[in-house]
Amino acid sequence: MQRRFTTLLAVLLLVGFRLVPSALAQHATASPAFEAAAGDAKRLQLAPGLKLDVWAAEPQLSNSVAFAFDGKGRVYLAESDRWAISVFDITAHTNWLWQDMSFRNVTERGAFLTNQFATNLTFLTKDSEVVRRVEDRDADGKADHTEILATGFTNAVDGTAAGVLATREGIYFANIPSLWRLNGTGVISGSVISNQSAARQPSTDSLKTDPLNTRSLLATGFGVHIGVSGHDLHGLIKGPDGRIYMSFGDRGCVLTNREGIVINLPDTGGVLRCEPDGRNLEVFCYGLRNPQELAFDDFGNLWTVDNDTAGADPCRVLHLVEGGDYGWRTSYQHMDGFGPWVQEELWKGGQDGILPPAGTVSQGPSGLAFYPGTGFGERLAGTFLHCDFPGGVWAYTVKPQGASYVVDRKEKFLWNCWPTDVDFGPDGAAYVLDWVSGWGQTPRGRIYRITPNDVAAEVTRRTGSDATEESASSRRRLPEPELIAQVKQLLGEGMTQRGEKELLDLLGHADRRVRLEAQWELAERGTNSFNGLLSLAKRSENQFARIHSLWAIEQLFRHLDSEFRLNDLLTLVPLLRNSDTKLRAQAATTLSELGILNALNDILALLSDPSPEVRFRASI
Repeated sequence: MQRRFTTLLAVLLLVGFRLVPSALAQHATASPAFEAAAGDAKRLQLAPGLKLDVWAAEPQLSNSVAFAFDGKGRVYLAESDRWAISVFDITAHTNWLWQDMSFRNVTERGAFLTNQFATNLTFLTKDSEVVRRVEDRDADGKADHTEILATGFTNAVDGTAAGVLATREGIYFANIPSLWRLNGTGVISGSVISNQSAARQPSTDSLKTDPLNTRSLLATGFGVHIGVSGHDLHGLIKGPDGRIYMSFGDRGCVLTNREGIVINLPDTGGVLRCEPDGRNLEVFCYGLRNPQELAFDDFGNLWTVDNDTAGADPCRVLHLVEGGDYGWRTSYQHMDGFGPWVQEELWKGGQDGILPPAGTVSQGPSGLAFYPGTGFGERLAGTFLHCDFPGGVWAYTVKPQGASYVVDRKEKFLWNCWPTDVDFGPDGAAYVLDWVSGWGQTPRGRIYRITPNDVAAEVTRRTGSDATEESASSRRRLPEPELIAQVKQLLGEGMTQRGEKELLDLLGHADRRVRLEAQWELAERGTNSFNGLLSLAKRSENQFARIHSLWAIEQLFRHLDSEFRLNDLLTLVPLLRNSDTKLRAQAATTLSELGILNALNDILALLSDPSPEVRFRASI
């Protein structure tokens, strides 16, 4: 679809602006607009067999760009009150373009902006980005409590708040130019970088000004350019390897990680990853224009949907691989006809080292989530839910093609709304964050809860080329209502008090979130878990249990001496010859990540494996 470029800018950002009175921000005193939201919801179009309820409504939330659940079902939101006020769009300020393209770091951008507004600097610093929590405390199916957890993000270079993630390690918050981790549960207010001048990006030295350790500045240096609005730091997700992954748009990043290594990507977007405490920040892939969200599938493949230019190129569904270059450079944005990106069709990949897309689904990519395995029976097995702003939410699948995948089936899951994000709650429902209407300022925001009318009736038989391998991954399922209740309890209680035997058993659970939480807990306990994980990886009849065991082993040995228990690790080498292609591929990744040189010849042999996926993993 051809669209005016200026319209697309608002599509890509997916936020508006509104000043929120402080009393309302802390605890919304006005009654939530449930009745109005329910009336508006009548215009929404649901796929057959689904039911929608309004879970939260303004003034419980506003200006919400992204959201995430914790294990107890509480929702955390990244909200922006700075966009379109003190966060700018270069296409609306074309007289700034030459200076903007010359910036090589965030400090230069900050110096330029403070010079432009030298007589009115408060214009750049009067509004703050926000981290909010909303929850249903009385469990009646509607949110009844809202509070701001963190504010004071008012530096001249701050914004847009565009990503949030809740984990056992804390609440992660993506707000250009920085990635933060909130470690406490109390409200964090005031200037979070009070010792910095308005012209400078925050420094990791600012951690020293926080004796209560309520927040940690994990990385800073995102948003080199003023750029196209919405091309921000977002897409926070915890990977199967226990690292935190983040996507960033083509405003770029230039930063130095904690180990002193410079990451220099000022003129493109990409994906970075780091340990939960910020150590070992590194580039995973690059060449992206504006990847709003990230999602991992059941086998650890990383996915995003990248926004287009509004030229002849479509929005790209991308299978992201380590070291991959997906071709986009910021300069293409400002060339006639979008330069070689469109005129030479570089977006198709296959030339200049550019990896190809898996297809296209949407016209305004935003939120993305992969079905965890609970709540909709087999109806959504292997399915992504993806926000198309404006429009609705797509449900789509992919199928193998060569060493990668292509888009297979897609259907409208929810339509006729303005969705900015989508996720699955611990209760088995799908939740959609709705901007409600319009491209800019709005006082509204809703969260919808979507469930099947009848879970049992929604179970369908899977077909296709990957049906055999998927059935090998499945264990006998509880009836769906019992499974939903079990998952909700397991995620709500957490894993820290569970014994090793129970945790090992949960590595084969039907729900991916349960498997991952059990895996991360085992890895957290260190090498005491190794014997059990090793045995499971080599002998389990459950495919998922074996794969998660390999992931846990890689996670707990990642920072140990490669000679530690080397003889035991070498007993994993026969997995490289296993009949299960997924297991061969994962074993190759694990052994190489651990630097097991004794496995080199066996991994080299996989370069001739009959499976393209295995050959691909071995080559990496």
